[in-house]
Amino acid sequence: MADLKQDDTNFKKQTNMLSLHPNEKIDLDKHSETSNEGDFDDIFKSNRLLGYTDAIMATSATFLVVPIKDLKSTDAKTFSDYLIEMRTEFIMFFLGFTIVLTIWENMNVRSIFVKRVDDFILTLVILEMLATIILPFAIYLQGSCPNDYVPIVLTCCGLGFIQILDMSILFYATENPKLLHIQMQKWSKKELRKFRDIVLVRPVLCLILVVLGGLFFLVHYAISWVFIAILTVMPVLRSLFLYIRRRKETPNSIKKYQFYFYFSKKNIQKERIEVMSDAAFAIIVSLLILDITTHFSQEVQKTGFNLNHELKISLQEFYTFLATFGIVSTLWYVNHCVLHLFRTVPVIALYIQKFFLAFCCLCPLAANMILQFGIKGDHKSSSSIHYASLIVFCASMGNFFLFLYGFLTKDKYFYQWATFGRTFQTMSQQNKYIIFKVLNVPFWSLLCALCSLSPQNIALYILCGCFLATPTSFFVAKLVFMHRVAKSLSSKESSLKQGNNTKQFSESFEKDNEDELKNNVSFKLQNAHENEISLDDENFDP
Repeated sequence: MADLKQDDTNFKKQTNMLSLHPNEKIDLDKHSETSNEGDFDDIFKSNRLLGYTDAIMATSATFLVVPIKDLKSTDAKTFSDYLIEMRTEFIMFFLGFTIVLTIWENMNVRSIFVKRVDDFILTLVILEMLATIILPFAIYLQGSCPNDYVPIVLTCCGLGFIQILDMSILFYATENPKLLHIQMQKWSKKELRKFRDIVLVRPVLCLILVVLGGLFFLVHYAISWVFIAILTVMPVLRSLFLYIRRRKETPNSIKKYQFYFYFSKKNIQKERIEVMSDAAFAIIVSLLILDITTHFSQEVQKTGFNLNHELKISLQEFYTFLATFGIVSTLWYVNHCVLHLFRTVPVIALYIQKFFLAFCCLCPLAANMILQFGIKGDHKSSSSIHYASLIVFCASMGNFFLFLYGFLTKDKYFYQWATFGRTFQTMSQQNKYIIFKVLNVPFWSLLCALCSLSPQNIALYILCGCFLATPTSFFVAKLVFMHRVAKSLSSKESSLKQGNNTKQFSESFEKDNEDELKNNVSFKLQNAHENEISLDDENFDP
C-alpha cells in the first residue's frame, strides 16, 4: 500500500504540472467556463466531424478493392494468370490504401490541437474529404493505364490540393485561438506562430514530394510513384522529427511549452482507430453481398427464368457469402480483442493495423476466387484455395503482429491489467485464452494453404474442414480456458501455491486500485477539459 500511496502522490504531482500558459496553473472551474460552446457563435466541437471523416476515409480506402475483386470480367483461366494480368492494379491498391489512411491519420493528428471547428474550417475539411474520395478513381486509372499522364496528373493534383487545404487550416486556426486546444488559447501570437511553423513542416514536405512526383513523370511513371510512396512514411518521419526536437530543447523550454511536448508525443486516440476500422469492416461485408445482388438481377433479366430457378443456381454464391462473412467477422472479433488491450496505439502499431485492414479488404476477392475457380475440382481449385487461404492468413497475421508488438513493449502501450507474464507458466488463463485467439485463425488458414497443395479432388474438403474447425476451436478454447476445465486444473495447484497466490493477489489488488484511482482522476479532468487532454496517457510527460 505504501507503493500505491507513493504512485498516487506522483500522479497528483504530474497533474499539477500542467499549465495553460507559462507560469499559470490549470483552474478547472475557469476552464469549464471558458469552454462553453455557447460563447463562440458558430463554433462547435469536432467530435461528429471526426466520425464523419472516419467513415469517409474508410469508404475511400476500402473501395480501392472494387476494381480488382471482380473475376467474372477477366479472361484469365487461373488465378495465377489473373495475378499476372492485374499486377499493376494490385500494387496500386496497396499503395493507394496506405495513402488514403495516411491522409486520415494526418487529419486526426491535426485534431489534437484544432479542437473546434467553425463554418470555414468545416468547409475546408469537407473539401479535403472530397479530394480524398476522388483518389481511388485516379489510382485505379493509374493501375489500368500506367503509361498515360492523366492518372498521375489527377493523383498529384488531388494530393497537392489536400496539402494546401491542410496548410490553410493550420494558418486559419492559429490566427483564431478559440478554435485551438484550451491550453493554447492564451498563448501569445509569437508562440502560436512558432508552433504553427513546426507543424507546417510536414505538409510543406508533402507538397514538395507531390510536385516532384508530377514532374518526374516526364522521365518514368515509376519514379513519380516512388515520390508519392514516400508520403506513406511521413507519420514515422514526423514522430522522428519531433523526437529529435524534444531531445534538443532545454528544461526551461520544456516547462514553458508543455503542450507542444504533449502534442509531439501524442498518438491518435484509440477510439478513432476503432471507429475507422469498424467502418471499413462494415463496407467489406457489404461488398460481399453486392456481387450476388447485382449478378442475380442481371441473370434474371438475361435468361428470363423464374425466381425459384435462379435462387437454386445461386445457392453456391450464398454459401460462399455466408462463409466469407463468418471469416471477416472472426477477423474483426480478434482485432477487437487485441486493440482492447492497448491503452494507446503508437505509430508502428497503427501501420500494422493498416496492413491488417488492407488484407481484410481482399477477403471479397478471396470469396470470388473460391466461387470462380475453387469449386470446379480440378488443378485450378487447389491454386485458388491456396491463394484465398494466404489472404486470410496474412490478415490474421496482422492481428498477431499487433499483439506481439504490445506484448514485447510490456506495459508501455498495454493497460496494466493486460500485461502478460514473461513465461507461459506465469500467465493467467485469460492471457492464455487471448494468445489462443490470436493464433487460432493463422493456424487454420496456414494449414489450409499448405494442404491445398495436395490432390485437387480433396482441396475443397480441406477448405471446408479448416473453415468449420476455426469457430469450433474458439468455442472449445472458451470452455477450456475460462470455465470448468480451467477451474479444475487450477484447483489442483491452489493448495501448493496458496501463500504465493495470496501475495500475488494482494499485489494485483493494489495495482487495480492504483489504476482505478488514476482513471477516476483522469476521467474528472477529461470531463472538465472537454476530452482535450489525457493525463493518464503515458505519452503526456511534461
